[in-house]
Amino acid sequence: MSRILEPVTIRVAVASVFALLASGAGCVLAQGETPREIVVTGATIVDVRTGELRTQDILIRDERIAELRPGGSLAARRGARVVDGKGRYVVPGLWDMHIHATTEPELADRVSVLLVANGVTGIRDTGGPLDRVLAFRAHANRPDTLAPRTRVAGPTIDGVPHVRPGPSPDTVAEAVRLIDTFADRGVDFIKLYEMLRPEVFAAAAARAHERGLRVIAHVPARMSIAAALDAGLDEIEHLRGVEFDCARDPASLLAQRIAIIDAYTGAEGGFALRRKVHAQVRPVALADQDAARCTALIQSFVERGTWHTPTLNIVAFRSLGFHADPLWMARLRYLSPALQEKWRKRLEEYLDESAYPDWKAHGEWAMRMVGEMHRAGVKLLAGTDTPAMPVPPGFGLHDELEALTRAGVSPLGALQAATLNAAEFFGDGDLGAIEAGKLGDVVLLDANPLADIRNTRRIAAVILKGQAYERAALDELLAALEAPRQAD
Repeated sequence: MSRILEPVTIRVAVASVFALLASGAGCVLAQGETPREIVVTGATIVDVRTGELRTQDILIRDERIAELRPGGSLAARRGARVVDGKGRYVVPGLWDMHIHATTEPELADRVSVLLVANGVTGIRDTGGPLDRVLAFRAHANRPDTLAPRTRVAGPTIDGVPHVRPGPSPDTVAEAVRLIDTFADRGVDFIKLYEMLRPEVFAAAAARAHERGLRVIAHVPARMSIAAALDAGLDEIEHLRGVEFDCARDPASLLAQRIAIIDAYTGAEGGFALRRKVHAQVRPVALADQDAARCTALIQSFVERGTWHTPTLNIVAFRSLGFHADPLWMARLRYLSPALQEKWRKRLEEYLDESAYPDWKAHGEWAMRMVGEMHRAGVKLLAGTDTPAMPVPPGFGLHDELEALTRAGVSPLGALQAATLNAAEFFGDGDLGAIEAGKLGDVVLLDANPLADIRNTRRIAAVILKGQAYERAALDELLAALEAPRQAD
């Protein structure tokens, strides 16, 4: 198999990664290159719509799939780069639909390489400082940048007291002005959060829809899911709030949550207040789930077309046990020494049952819930919430795909959550499948992901923005991230 980046190009790319630390952007390829054609020969294409497998040659020209022909029938063109796909499987580029690419400054110099090296060719950034995420998107979406295609929400919009840093509108008028500001700046969607009061949440969601923006959210603690959906919520993150509305007496649980928040004195911040709400009310809800009520709730998701990004790799962290695998811990080597130490301490905190007594039960419930949702036909998206948990970007998406299948999602369903469904959420006909006319962002795998979703980790090559990165080049890019550790 031919090399797809000359050593000098790799050095330029890696050097650029570290040079862009302050901006949080990815690495830039050599400038001035004329777009070339890429021919992938004899690969088995995975049709993510149907699960059908077919052997075809793929011609990618100017970033787009120009032709698909039966395997061996597409002649190599002069000047085209040929990637040998024989014995390999091709899937659309993967999307991480819940990531915070700019919130960890110590990851800014390497986040894009970690994503692309893991076949993540697109991300949906679900919350970060507005100027920073807009700058990241502008850089990442350049055609000469080794970085995933990026969509952004801007800052998370929370209530008072806010859980996460960001704007906290306390009136309907403030919420409407804020949505207009974000829309005028060009965000791709809106994210609302848990401490918003119902009338403020509803006003923000309505204005977002008027401006043509979808709304994703943590269901506010003061609202039922039905009320949030009636107000215009398009997608629920982390299954947040589902455990309450699946319980036998959700009205009582809602009243308890409101009482805890109303008793807030200002002495504790929003993060501590949210933890108190979860610690006091969630165990009650999990201990008193109502199967019939939950079935009806799930059916409402299907009928309304409500999206869910479960992020099982964090919600069910203990249940999944990925952290017990030495290979999982070995991923930390791609971080700076300081960040490695920070994340090891964070991991210890997450595994402290005295601090998070409900995590194990909540995780086991979430796994069952996602399986039920999938069987009912709820629309799922694959997201990781990195770096909220100590999981390096890119690697975590493969964990999430495995987690989805362990929850009962079919391998095809898991793959759709990171490809076809992402395109549908965005309403973007350029993404999500390997078809003529679509963007040619694809990943070549050494084994069939429909036989075992863990095969998405077996990456032979990534093609992004008209550039092909075969395994040797990806390994060199990753190895370069380890070099600073040796110099410290």
